[in-house]
Amino acid sequence: MAEKVIFALIIVALVVLYLTMRGSLEAPDPKRLPTETSIHAVIEGSGRKCDNVDSFRRLATENDWVYYLARCHDGGRYVYSQNSNEGKFDVMSCAEEEARGYTCPD
Repeated sequence: MAEKVIFALIIVALVVLYLTMRGSLEAPDPKRLPTETSIHAVIEGSGRKCDNVDSFRRLATENDWVYYLARCHDGGRYVYSQNSNEGKFDVMSCAEEEARGYTCPD
């Protein structure tokens, strides 16, 4: 009986450890290459709506900033940018970018 309790506690501890590590690995980090999950977190964290980032592609690099076009499953399109040297990231919708004079590619 004690062996089953110990086994169950080990399983619970491993699940908690896995969830903790997974959360930290998926958190946005401008010093790492972006992923769909990290870009989605930045979009949602900025108060914008995106159900899920389906894909993204690199657009350009300028003054240590790397720009990506992110496409959401619901049709939203965003320009995600990050600067590894400064440890910063930003996101703007394509509509916001168009108002500033930049047209997102198709």
